[in-house]
Amino acid sequence: MTHTTDLYIGDLSNGNYLYINSSGHLTLVGDATVWDDLRVPVYQTKLGGTKDPDFVKVLDDGAGSQGVFAYLFDKTTEEELYFAVQLPHAWKAGSSITPHVHWMPTDTDTGSVVWGIEYSWASINGTFGNTTLVTKTDAADGTADKHQMAVFSAISGTGHTASSMIICRVYRKAADAADTYNADAALIEVDFHYEVDKIGDNSLP
Repeated sequence: MTHTTDLYIGDLSNGNYLYINSSGHLTLVGDATVWDDLRVPVYQTKLGGTKDPDFVKVLDDGAGSQGVFAYLFDKTTEEELYFAVQLPHAWKAGSSITPHVHWMPTDTDTGSVVWGIEYSWASINGTFGNTTLVTKTDAADGTADKHQMAVFSAISGTGHTASSMIICRVYRKAADAADTYNADAALIEVDFHYEVDKIGDNSLP
């Protein structure tokens, strides 16, 4: 089947549809948009040299194998990792992104961990401004080594474009009164949920 004009598929009357223009470029509109993860594996982060979490074996085969490792964030001292991310071309430019932390408690304590992200965001030819600090308190549910996810409030992307960069620090705010988890917290990954409305851009910046 060949179309030489624009093609719309979906619920046009309510503004939720797939749009393919005459040149073949695809756009998702309204509820047709989807979500993906902008991933930051902790193994690709950087240590600052002064407030470094320990890189420690957290799991093995139960019989002394080499095991797998993670960064452990202390219960009494603020520790941190550094990273940067670039917003992909599939991102719906200007839409909000939602940071979240994948982590696991190392024992059965049911206290809360206060995770923090400090960041500055700039588009190409823009200027990085003063940083913003956001936190999320997440309670351990009493199961050691359970995969938990702490979801922060959404960050507005208004005015930002694809290929914009976010410079970040992730930390455990151990001195916060709400941080009551009485053990090291293992950080697995930092991610940002972002909205996708196309496969990519038709042109490059």
